[in-house]
Amino acid sequence: MTPSRSLVFILIFVSLFYLIASHEEDDSFPEEIGDPPENTIKRIAIIGAGVGGGSAAHYLKENLNLGKIAHRMTIFEAQDHAGGRVDYRDVDGIRVEVGGSIILGENFHQRNFSYFYNMTEIDVKEDGGLIGIWNGKEFVFRESPWKILTIASALWRWGYSSLMAVDRISGEMKHRWMQVYDHLKNKRSFESVTEMYQTLHLINMTTIPYKKYLLDQGVDELYVDEMVTILTRINYGQNTSMHALGGAISTVTRSDKFLQVEEGWRTLVERVIQGSGADLKLKSRVKSIELVHSAKGQVGYKLKWESGNTIQEGHFDAVIIASPLEDAEIELIGLDDIFKLKKRPWQTTHVTLVQGQLNKNYFGKDISHENFPETIGTTENDAIPFSSISIKAAGKSGVPIWKIFSREPMTDKLLDEIFPKRTFLEKLSWKAYPKLVPTSDFPPFKLNSGLFYLNAIEGAFSVMEGEAVSGHNIANLVLADWTNSEQKLGTSTSKLKTGRKDEL
Repeated sequence: MTPSRSLVFILIFVSLFYLIASHEEDDSFPEEIGDPPENTIKRIAIIGAGVGGGSAAHYLKENLNLGKIAHRMTIFEAQDHAGGRVDYRDVDGIRVEVGGSIILGENFHQRNFSYFYNMTEIDVKEDGGLIGIWNGKEFVFRESPWKILTIASALWRWGYSSLMAVDRISGEMKHRWMQVYDHLKNKRSFESVTEMYQTLHLINMTTIPYKKYLLDQGVDELYVDEMVTILTRINYGQNTSMHALGGAISTVTRSDKFLQVEEGWRTLVERVIQGSGADLKLKSRVKSIELVHSAKGQVGYKLKWESGNTIQEGHFDAVIIASPLEDAEIELIGLDDIFKLKKRPWQTTHVTLVQGQLNKNYFGKDISHENFPETIGTTENDAIPFSSISIKAAGKSGVPIWKIFSREPMTDKLLDEIFPKRTFLEKLSWKAYPKLVPTSDFPPFKLNSGLFYLNAIEGAFSVMEGEAVSGHNIANLVLADWTNSEQKLGTSTSKLKTGRKDEL
């Protein structure tokens, strides 16, 4: 639950950073292509049916139709549903996101997909939830329902200059990042993450810890250790030793809207994939990718995948890996250079959904229960067993539903202390994102001719809109490869008009 609008000058809870590009209204193939001979159809495999895989399929359809290239797409997904790391649970009549949950109004790809596929947007900016910062013993800061008191309390504790400096840094980062849309719209593509972030003048932010970056900018250390830290812990489960780009994304607060969709982001991914015309193969785990050459020396790939108890195989002209290689367990055959890719450490996130009443005395027996925080962020302290606890909604029964983020599983004993009376409990965990350690060494988007790695972008930051951007970029790379033209084949021919001020 996001805090009140009073924190104009304070970094507030935002759940992940994302953006929209125009959608093209088209049919499967242009009429002049007709029914192309089978051997002229380009076959594309996408491994992973998450946000990135869906975006890649969408923009491949748009780009290849624009280039009049007959094609057939197959998406392989190991799970029994699309969505990847975005998912939801229905609790007491309320749909609750368990993965990424909030986008910004400027998140162009996700917003455009949301509009085109008739999703119901919910602006959570004004929902009035109060934030508290807990250090394991006491609340060092609590929002007030009175705006003037919240602002005064923040200024007294941290000072005006620190608040404004972090706001400025995050705002400048967001402005630079949004320039990527003009590049993608004009069919420009980037073969590497480094090239993309050099172009956007953001690469230096990936090489320095966020805390050092902020201290060098004159931000007070107390502000970094409290407000900034709770945001990096909530968004990435990591502290301010993460690189400055990821940290700045965690602390973005300026936006006209903070949005969720009523149907759930997984539903949007499913609709985008369906709209792309791709053949979605669920419960199909790719086991190997083998480099092959035709009699004419053309590069291709043979995939083997497991579906049920059978192993199947097929040949493809291009393969897009839209799942982290560190966790995919895919054998790469004839691609020795790929094995040299440095494996990134990943952050395991534990999510616990609870419906019940919060034991406020857990946070201190002598604290006031009046206007109690509905989002509790924590400072960096190994003794604190969770990163955050926040109320997501009241169920149809009126009993509140809470979401807990933690680095380790929440024990039943601990849950008994915090929620002694509860009517629902579910624990989930997954490798949510890479540990964003300072580096300038990122995997490339283009691994080989016809072989692409969508999740390369996650070393810079891991958010829904970033995955969508990466999918769009790779669709542009495929178009460039198959038309021998990097730019100016044509800008987007989208007929979609959202009627919004932020429309491209």
